[in-house]
Amino acid sequence: MFAANTAAGTGTGTRPIVVKKSTRLLKRPTRKAQERQCFTALVEINGLKAFTLFDSGCTVEAVSPEFAKVAKMKVHQLEEVVPLQLGTKGSRSVINYGTTVPMKYEAIDAQVYFDIVNLDKYDAIIGVALMRQLEIELDFRHNCVRISGSPAPTFTVEEETREMARRSALRRSDTGYGQE
Repeated sequence: MFAANTAAGTGTGTRPIVVKKSTRLLKRPTRKAQERQCFTALVEINGLKAFTLFDSGCTVEAVSPEFAKVAKMKVHQLEEVVPLQLGTKGSRSVINYGTTVPMKYEAIDAQVYFDIVNLDKYDAIIGVALMRQLEIELDFRHNCVRISGSPAPTFTVEEETREMARRSALRRSDTGYGQE
């Protein structure tokens, strides 16, 4: 048995969570690239193509500060700092800035509010609220994004892999951020 400390939600300290631990090692299952593929596409945001993740587990729409700079977005400090909580304990950040800019993707042409958030692999994230509002569906059966029922272009596994490699090389080369 082992214990993991977790913070109590009311600030009353920590309490151990005890789980039964096996002495046998377990190999984590591997998944094929097609099984791990997220829904990504190039979405025009403030006139530039943004490498965008459609995230049904996300409750915000966000762009990276780097993309906001390149796309010449006018950002505004928020009246109140907004906490940003990821799906794991201790993974917290805050949102200090936001902007409203035009977004185009297939039949969608809308003014959209985006939080400015330090994103790792993407220029932008479209969350569940905007997907509901704009009738964007994630179709896992046919591996596509649908807008009002019609399929919209997304990256294939190979295209996403190439884009991730290109972006990683840009970060490593320290040449800065760029759009092709």
